[in-house]
Amino acid sequence: MRGRTEEARLIRFRGVPASLTGVVPDRTDPGQDVGVSYVSPGSEVPVKALVSADPDPRILRVTLPDDLSPGSYDGTLTLGDEDRPAKLEVEAAPGLRVVPEQLRVQAHPGEMVGADLTLLNTGNVAVRVRKTHAFGIFMAGGLERALHLGYIDPLEGDRKRVDVIADNLARAHPGLVKMKIQEGAGEVPAGGLRELAVTLDIPAGVEPGRTYGGNWELANLVYPVTITVLGDDGADERDVD
Repeated sequence: MRGRTEEARLIRFRGVPASLTGVVPDRTDPGQDVGVSYVSPGSEVPVKALVSADPDPRILRVTLPDDLSPGSYDGTLTLGDEDRPAKLEVEAAPGLRVVPEQLRVQAHPGEMVGADLTLLNTGNVAVRVRKTHAFGIFMAGGLERALHLGYIDPLEGDRKRVDVIADNLARAHPGLVKMKIQEGAGEVPAGGLRELAVTLDIPAGVEPGRTYGGNWELANLVYPVTITVLGDDGADERDVD
């Protein structure tokens, strides 16, 4: 009987470390003192968690350390003078960051360029960095340029404006950038830091004087890459068409 009573009083918090959410059905006073503590693995000392309230007083949000491993943790919910059993169910949350926060390179069509990056895993699970990656790039202003050329094209023969727009959109996407991790590939543990030496294989179809952008995606990471294409003399030969 006691076990059932305890189970009925058990409050569960679920989510990623930055935001676990729990519901306390009988909490109606938003001014009531509230606290949550939990016991981390290998320790018997309770740790206090940061608790924030929702406009609905029955909903509580708990913030835990970003690197707390996924799993179920026993805890205690304190409401005023009353303690209730709690369970904190932490989900996996990759958290990759890269320095610099955006990669900008200059290159000729078909050239291979190198860069050094620092990867930080601020999440609570390990992330594996493969040796090879690829991502698409698109010409800056490519959509507007395609529409402009579609409006002014003389449309010879059976050619339609939608054909002109489609052809120029295709021209604005010269293909994939192939990215190789020359140094630093492998598993990056939660809380870990890794120095990466990377090379980018620039598509041969990029146009001198143009700028292209794309994103390297890995786990939760969406890392912007900007490529300025140089002319034969090494200059940034911007055109205006």
